[in-house]
Amino acid sequence: MAGTAVQQGPWGGANGAVFDMHPQPIILGFTVWADSQYINGIQFQYGQGSSTSVYGTRRGTPTTVTFQPGEFLNGIEGSIDKIVGAYVVCSLTFNTNTSNTYGPYGSVQGSTFAFKSTAAIVGFFGRSAQQLNAIGIYID
Repeated sequence: MAGTAVQQGPWGGANGAVFDMHPQPIILGFTVWADSQYINGIQFQYGQGSSTSVYGTRRGTPTTVTFQPGEFLNGIEGSIDKIVGAYVVCSLTFNTNTSNTYGPYGSVQGSTFAFKSTAAIVGFFGRSAQQLNAIGIYID
């Protein structure tokens, strides 16, 4: 499934270290850490019980979502804003093929972005430091 994936994004700023989980056959869920201003960190579960590193930090309130069998991500929306001199991802919302919406996490502020498709989101890339600075997706 993940052999022909294409990138969309990233949305956000240029600060932070680059991360790239690369396309995966299936994303099983995620954990996001957020506070009242922005997304501090995110981690994805995929494949046979594997997890990515935490992109960003584990500060703020954690929320874990596990998808139902047959459920997959097909949409992402969020907002970015300049906070303390750097652009960061302030909010994230995820949509699935079963019409479930997870989020918004964080605080919706600044400029918004959105991507929705019938295709599956099969991976993520971006930049992170103490917060999530930018996020992009792979679709297949």
